[in-house]
Amino acid sequence: MALDALDQKTLSSLPRLSEVYDAYGVEVNALSLNEIFALYERAGFLYPEKAARLTPHLKQVRDNWRRMLKAGDSLLYVLTAGDKKTGLASIAVWRTTHNGWTSQHLVSENNPMASRAVMLAGTAASILKGVDESHQNWFRPENRFPSRVFGSMVQTIGQSLSCVQRHMYFALPKNSRMPSGEGFASFLMILPTKRPFA
Repeated sequence: MALDALDQKTLSSLPRLSEVYDAYGVEVNALSLNEIFALYERAGFLYPEKAARLTPHLKQVRDNWRRMLKAGDSLLYVLTAGDKKTGLASIAVWRTTHNGWTSQHLVSENNPMASRAVMLAGTAASILKGVDESHQNWFRPENRFPSRVFGSMVQTIGQSLSCVQRHMYFALPKNSRMPSGEGFASFLMILPTKRPFA
């Protein structure tokens, strides 16, 4: 059997994306933008320090999300599971490169099964699409839940298929003048650290 025919046979035997989402009990872009941000507030994702830093930019953030969500699931999509009675869980999936995605903003109203559903459905959809070469998930190590779930993945699935890397974010005013040449690295090293948004 030719490789193309074999590929086609494999692809035709796979479930449709809608069947994957149904199997996990997940909906795609089911919440309005206002409902998403209300869920973030209820679940504590927008904790006071983060909210204080984001509030001046929230109008622009919402506008960017609104425009990206209009593209269906080609730039940004939000998976949700659960309900108001048992608690909702949600995760946002962003296209970061032509063949790469980042899952962020995992929130849950004390519903671990819904959290599991949105994470697994997002991964299953990426596998089913067959065009994704990488998938990232950013989290703060001091946040116990994602650290326990994602920080242990190298021990769970191995170094050949995963890695966990530490990064530090720095906040600089847009109008800052950056030193040129070798001085830039030492300039960054003396900056005070800021808590990341992830």
